[in-house]
Amino acid sequence: FDKKWMKSGIPNSLNITNNRINPTSTLQLDWGDLRDKIKIVDDFLSGKKLTHQQLFGMATNFIYIHGGVAMYKNCLDSNDNYKENKYHLPSIAKYYNYCPMNLENFSPYESDHSYGNILQAYQNKVTRLMIEPKMSLSEAEDRYKEILDTVLSSTENKINVIRVPTGLGKTESILNLKNVTIALPYHNLKEEVSERFKGDYNLTPELPNNLSKHIYEELNYYYKIGALKEANKFLYEQAKNNSDIRNYLNDTLKCYASNETVITTHQKALFVDFENHDTLIFDEDPINSILSMGKVTVNDFFRLKGQLTDKEDINVINSYLEYLEKNLVSSPIKTNLVAFKNYSEIEKIVLNSSIPWDGNILQFFESDYFVIDSYDKATIHFIKLNQLPSNKKIIILSATANEFIYKKLFGDLVNFYDISNIELTGIILQDCKYSFSRHSLKEHHKYITDKGHDCPVITFAEFKHYFSNAVKELHFGKTSGFDGLKDSDLVVVGLPHISPILYLLYSQILNIKFTPKDFKIRYQLIQYDGLEFPLQTYDNEDIRKIQLSRIESELRQAVGRSRVSRNPNTVYLYSGFPLKESCLTEKEKYIGLCKLNRN
Repeated sequence: FDKKWMKSGIPNSLNITNNRINPTSTLQLDWGDLRDKIKIVDDFLSGKKLTHQQLFGMATNFIYIHGGVAMYKNCLDSNDNYKENKYHLPSIAKYYNYCPMNLENFSPYESDHSYGNILQAYQNKVTRLMIEPKMSLSEAEDRYKEILDTVLSSTENKINVIRVPTGLGKTESILNLKNVTIALPYHNLKEEVSERFKGDYNLTPELPNNLSKHIYEELNYYYKIGALKEANKFLYEQAKNNSDIRNYLNDTLKCYASNETVITTHQKALFVDFENHDTLIFDEDPINSILSMGKVTVNDFFRLKGQLTDKEDINVINSYLEYLEKNLVSSPIKTNLVAFKNYSEIEKIVLNSSIPWDGNILQFFESDYFVIDSYDKATIHFIKLNQLPSNKKIIILSATANEFIYKKLFGDLVNFYDISNIELTGIILQDCKYSFSRHSLKEHHKYITDKGHDCPVITFAEFKHYFSNAVKELHFGKTSGFDGLKDSDLVVVGLPHISPILYLLYSQILNIKFTPKDFKIRYQLIQYDGLEFPLQTYDNEDIRKIQLSRIESELRQAVGRSRVSRNPNTVYLYSGFPLKESCLTEKEKYIGLCKLNRN
């Protein structure tokens, strides 16, 4: 066959290994829908004779559709002008594992070309399976207040997760509480909340901003390699001759022992025991601090081994290197394989190195599991479960906290309350025509810019240059807590897939049973949150739950910046992952626009 016929837009929605797709499972698609969308499919199913190039394009697509090969042969049967050898094209496409050919390479109709291949034309097929009754905004506010009051008055040291939509006033509801610890994800949010607080409080202090470059560089180095204890020792040593640092440390200790409400960060709340408080409130989901991740390199281990003197500890490093040499890229390994005999020597070598380390080498030795990067076998990723304090009542207020993950981590200690299903004041108009993943966005960003939106855009950090109105401060992975867009319409663009390494390490630490085969990803039709839609995902249901929760969390955080729960704004969401509160069909969009008088 002519190679140009086989040029295919490899869909980001199919499992590709060594540039091949394994068509062992097929998509259940609606032929009527495909005929309505794609003219050449309608021609073929109507009995019109196609050229050899067009038939081969059909064959490379139809082998991935349930009943596609049978449909292909039925279409040939309906036209006596086809030769017998044309019946073998699907078998040839299967044998060589050909990717679905792009429509632009075999369809004569320009309108077909916008879809990529036939499978991608089905990507915007989202079916609403159920419509749940929604609470009004006032009903949700009353329900939230009732739950929060009940939890605050409880004497049990439970983990109370309250899933509440962004904009319902969760932060405002805790601004007058006494004798509690309130934790925010970032320092700037900590400062912002402290300015709004309505009672007496203490704010965990920040390092003085007039310190020398040497001190900052030393501290940043300790933090980078995970030497938190050494960072504190260094500060106490510097405090002997620096009054600013001495005042900072004194203020910090007073804050830790305060009886008044303390406002701090997620990270500090996990590692500091605010001894006079029995209630710890996380504003926003702290899961990224609870399950902290980092990385080191193989080179870090070789450098460390070369400087060790104790033979037993050299053997410990050798045991790690043996695992790394086996390239067990799909098998998380427990980090504490063997205890070091002289760990203080390890710390001294790391801390006194004249050459910077590549990763958090000391944090690695305190982590729970590690895994080798399948794309870069010199890089090792690790995860650490940081326990929530057991001597306090925990309250987590979040629009994105996931019940499955918290109950897997903490079991019966978790009380989960979900009041997120509310009637929006604004609307979310969602377009699922393409997946809008990183791969997809490279090809289809013009589709969005041609819409002419003149409101702010939130997308991937590396794709901000595609959009003149991209928000400088925000991108996927950094959207929580920002309040500056609450009075604005908004565009959110992307399908924020997270690295499979995160899913692998999460699965291990959540005690999910899996095999390496469970991490093979494929394009399939799934059901989630009352919707049915196609997605590149996993067959293992628990691993899929982790993946979907992380994607959903990123999208909800971004969409939530516009506060559509409370304000009559419009969010234009371009993503192949549908949110149940979005307007997904033309009818739903019309009704939504009428609600805002924008039809």
